[in-house]
Amino acid sequence: MDEITEPSESLLPAPVQINPEDPVDVLSWLPYQLGFWPQESVVVIALRQETAGVSIGLVARFDVADLDAAEVRDEVERQLALENAVGALCVIVSDQPWLRIMHGRDGAGSVLRWWLSTRWGSRERTWLLSPHAFRCVRCADAPCCPAVGRSTTVLEHSEVSAAMVFRGRSYAASREAVVADVDRAADRRRAASAAATRHASRRQRIDPVRWRQLALRRWVELTDRVAPDGLDRVTIEPTLLGAVLAGMQDEWVRDGVLLWAATGRAVTDRERGRVLEAVFSGRIGPREDRLATGSAALTVLATHASKRWRVPVLATATWLAWWGGDGVRASLLLERTIALDADYPLARLLAAAVTAGVPPGWAREPRTA
Repeated sequence: MDEITEPSESLLPAPVQINPEDPVDVLSWLPYQLGFWPQESVVVIALRQETAGVSIGLVARFDVADLDAAEVRDEVERQLALENAVGALCVIVSDQPWLRIMHGRDGAGSVLRWWLSTRWGSRERTWLLSPHAFRCVRCADAPCCPAVGRSTTVLEHSEVSAAMVFRGRSYAASREAVVADVDRAADRRRAASAAATRHASRRQRIDPVRWRQLALRRWVELTDRVAPDGLDRVTIEPTLLGAVLAGMQDEWVRDGVLLWAATGRAVTDRERGRVLEAVFSGRIGPREDRLATGSAALTVLATHASKRWRVPVLATATWLAWWGGDGVRASLLLERTIALDADYPLARLLAAAVTAGVPPGWAREPRTA
């Protein structure tokens, strides 16, 4: 089957190389890695020793307030131990005055005091970041930071940021803004939902197998008509949207959408087992163009779906984000899916994977920093 390809650099852009000892590199890379600019947050980045050098492992963000809890702090240390971390980077993002943080005051100061007491905490690898400036807790190469810190414009114009922009990467202004696209309601939502109801009723009047096949074909048609940024190239009629919304209530159609992301086409029943095995083993990796198109199509569906039709769409979008390595978007979409139906099988499967930090098959090997 020629649609199954081994993961290669052509599937996703090669990762931007960063120096984990350079605060400009790390802080420039961080919002692109998270997908958003963090606020009142603590980001811990595990460092592991590999044959080829030091690699970046776990990247975990926490609200500053959450790290007041001893059990959360214990979990951070447990995860670093599980990563076999030889060290770690820590970024404390806060609007609190740096002098108070450095003296261990307020929430962020308490976190800094705790972090430096752990076996991974290092003043030279701990940085403070605000919307306007950043500084090292202790400069590894003094003099590095003035007392007031260095302007974040340094990060905006760094080589790492330029490389990210060149690759078409961007980040949202806040965590919630990451999924603002799926939260809005389109003007034609009622019409699309009514069309979905009509299409669902036709299932009783025609052969169910043909009904499923037609619904999956409409999905492929939809992907041909949306732009990667989620905006319609042409006006998409509610009947098309309704057919896909109704179809995705069926597990066979929904799984066909997932497999489309791997192959770019409607996969036959005979091929499905082989493609699924290749996806989960990592022999098939995501392609950036399909990720963008699939995400755009699902976003269009989500904005046109009433509550009755949203769960499969959001769950599928969650899977696509997880498979594409966008953990933040996957987590936020999963929250919305579970809020509507905590028992939806795909949502439960993804919740287990996201909670356990299970990466997709193609991403199981750590990358070298």
